[in-house]
Amino acid sequence: MAKMKRPPGARLFEFNDERAAIIAEVERRVMRSVSEADDRGTLEYLLNDAVFHEVARYEKVKTRQGRRQLARWLAVRRQLPKRDRNWIENQVWSLIRYHANDIAGNFNPRVYSFASRILPFILASLLNAGRIDRKLRMFRGLRDHASIGGDIDRLRSLADKSVLIHLPTHSSNLDSLVVGWALYDLGLPPVTYGAGKNLFSNPVFTFFMQNLGAYRVDRRLRFKLYNATLKAYSQVLLERGFHSLFFPGGTRSRDNRIETHLKLGLLGTAFPAQVARLRRNLPGAPIVIVPTTLNYALVLEAESLINDYLSREGREHFILTDDESSRLGEITSFLFHLLRVDSSFHLQFGTPTDLFGNEVDANGIPRDPRGRPVDLASYFRVRGELREDPVRDREYTRLLGERLSQTYHRDNTILPTHVVARCLFKRVRARFADEDPFRFLRRDGTLSVARARLEEDVDRMRVVLREFRDEGRLRLFEFTDRASAGELIETAIRIFSKHHTRPAIRREGDRLVAADLRLLLFYQNRLEGYRLEEFLPRIDAESAGVLVGAPSDLDAAIATRDMPRRLRKIARSEEVGVPTEEEVRRPKLAVVGKRAGSGAADGGAVPERAEVGTEGEATE
Repeated sequence: MAKMKRPPGARLFEFNDERAAIIAEVERRVMRSVSEADDRGTLEYLLNDAVFHEVARYEKVKTRQGRRQLARWLAVRRQLPKRDRNWIENQVWSLIRYHANDIAGNFNPRVYSFASRILPFILASLLNAGRIDRKLRMFRGLRDHASIGGDIDRLRSLADKSVLIHLPTHSSNLDSLVVGWALYDLGLPPVTYGAGKNLFSNPVFTFFMQNLGAYRVDRRLRFKLYNATLKAYSQVLLERGFHSLFFPGGTRSRDNRIETHLKLGLLGTAFPAQVARLRRNLPGAPIVIVPTTLNYALVLEAESLINDYLSREGREHFILTDDESSRLGEITSFLFHLLRVDSSFHLQFGTPTDLFGNEVDANGIPRDPRGRPVDLASYFRVRGELREDPVRDREYTRLLGERLSQTYHRDNTILPTHVVARCLFKRVRARFADEDPFRFLRRDGTLSVARARLEEDVDRMRVVLREFRDEGRLRLFEFTDRASAGELIETAIRIFSKHHTRPAIRREGDRLVAADLRLLLFYQNRLEGYRLEEFLPRIDAESAGVLVGAPSDLDAAIATRDMPRRLRKIARSEEVGVPTEEEVRRPKLAVVGKRAGSGAADGGAVPERAEVGTEGEATE
C-alpha cells in the first residue's frame, strides 16, 4: 500500500510519541490540584466521594466482577477513617493514575490509512444483498450520497495555523465515523475525541477507536477525581495543539431535536487551554470553534432512541431493549440502505470563530464584526496578567453554548423525511389532541389521512420553510425545496421503508397510514424549535380528516405488542389464558391428585386443564 500523505496540521500523527508525557502531565496536574491545600481533609473528602459513588454503582452489578469490585471499595471505606495522610495520598494517586491510563487514547497512522481507504470496501463485502461489484461502486460513490457544506478552504488553512475544535450535533453512534470520513475526504487533519466506554464493547468499533485517537469516557463514573482527570486530559491535548472533537449534546439526541441544553463540561477546558497557549506565546495560539450540524435521511438507532426517550418521559409505558449500534448486522444493514438513498447525510461546517464568537479569518486572526483584529488575550487578563479564572470561564462557556445552539438551528438542513413526518404526525395528533400522548403513540397503524390532504399540508409548510431559509434561520435541502409535494411524499415513504423494523408510513389506496407513530415523532422533531405552528393554520379535531380504524380492544393490543417476544408468544397461545382480576381474588385450589377409576393409569384421557367453577370446585 502506498504511504499515506499526511494532511497539513495533522498533529495527531505525533500522538504516540507524546502519549507517555501526556499521561504523566495529566497525573501531575490532578494530583497537584487536589494537594495544594496540603490538607488531609481535602484528600479524604475526594477519596470518600469516590468510595461513595463506586459502592452505590457496584451494589447494582450482580456479576462476579461486580462483587469483587464492591468488596474492594467496601474495604477502602472501612480503612479510610483509620489511616494517615500518606495512605490516603497513595490511594488517591493510584486512582488518578489508573483512570489517566484508562482514558488515554492511541493513534496508529497505518490503521488510519486502512480505515480511510480500505474500510468501505470491507464493509461492502459484509453486506448480503446484490453483486459485490455493485456494492463496491456504491461505496466508491459515498461522496455522491453526502452533502457537505461550509468554508472548507478556510478550514484547511486554519488547520495548519490554529487548534480546531469540531462541535457536531449528535444523532447516532456513527456520527464520529461520518465526521472522521468527511475530514479525510476533504483533506482536513484527523481529530481526537471522547467516546463512551460502552462503545468499546463492540469489537469493530473498539479496534478502530483504540487506534484513531479516541479516548474513553465512562459516563457511569460520577466522582470528582474522575471528572478532574478527564478534564485535565482534554485540556493537555488542546494545549499541545491536537485538533479535537466534542459532542456538546453529551449523548445522542434521544428525541432527534436539535440540541438546546448542552453539556459543556469538556468544552469548558478550551478556556484554560487558551490561557496556557497565550502565556507560552505559541504560534497558532487561537483555539478555533467549528460548529458542525449533521442530519441523516435515516438514523441507525431511531427506534431505540425514541423508545429510550419515551421510557424516561412515560416511565412504565415504554421499555428500551438493546441498541441497534451494538449489533454489527444492524450497522451493515443500515449502511447498505443509507447508501441507496440520495443525499444520505448532510454535514454543514459552520463559520470558524474564536471562543467568543469572533470570526477567524484564513490566517488565524480573530476579527470583530467590523473586521478589526481582536486582542484575544484581553478576555483573560486580570490586572494586566493572563490568569485562569474558573468562575469567569464558566460564564464564557455558558455564552458559547448559547451561540452554538443558535448556529445548530441556523445550519440545520431540512430533509423530506422531516417535512412529511411532521405534516402527518401533526394531522393525526390533532384528531386526538386531548388524549394522553403516550396512549396516542400506541395507535400505530390505526390512523390514516387522505394523500391529497397531506400534499396540501406539505405545500403549506414549505412556504413557511422557504421564508425561514431566506431569513437565514435554517437550510432547506434542494430536493425538499424544488420537488412537488407528491414527489416529496413518495421519497419519504421510500426512505422510511428501509432498515427500520417497520416503516413509519404505509400506503393503503389513496390514504397514508401512520404505521409507526414513534418514528414519525422522532423524525418530525428535527423541526422543533422554529415555532412553525404560529405560521401554519390550526388543524381542528373535527376537520382533521383522519380515518380511525382502531382495534376492538386497543389496550389489549397495546399490552400484547409491548411484551418481549417470548412472552408475547405465550400470551397469544390459545392454551394460556391471562387471569382476570376476579379470578386472581378467588381462593387457590388444591392440586388435583391422581384420578380414580379410569385415570391415566387405565388409559383414560386426562383433561389438559381444569376450569374453576362458580363455587370454587374443580370441574371438567
